[in-house]
Amino acid sequence: MLPRETHYRLAHSPRDYARCHALLRQHGPVVKLGWPTVLAERRGEVLGFVSTRPDQRVIVAGPLVVNGTPRPGIVVMRLADAYDRVMRKAGVTSYLFHVEPGNARWLEILRDLGAASGFEVVAPAEDGGTWIRRRLG
Repeated sequence: MLPRETHYRLAHSPRDYARCHALLRQHGPVVKLGWPTVLAERRGEVLGFVSTRPDQRVIVAGPLVVNGTPRPGIVVMRLADAYDRVMRKAGVTSYLFHVEPGNARWLEILRDLGAASGFEVVAPAEDGGTWIRRRLG
């Protein structure tokens, strides 16, 4: 399978959300997915998705789930890019996301990218993880 065969698009039907929930069930508890939900598809199979947690106070990206690919980092980066584009078009200027405590390498990358790239460490999370603000320029 080739990366060029992977398509990134908005979930738009109940079937799309059901497929995302099926993938989510493989990785932990199922949570409600909000708008937008962007999915990565290859040959009709959902490789991953990123959604938005329904919250009335702030915009929180997540969950982000990737499965079924030998290079998940590339899928994560492209999902994040597609999510950012949708949010910009919707007029969103920033959102929050959570980095889990066991993902120190990802947190280090975000800190290295820093504010100039739109990433700001906001606060530690109750679970030992970290909250990051993504500013969209």
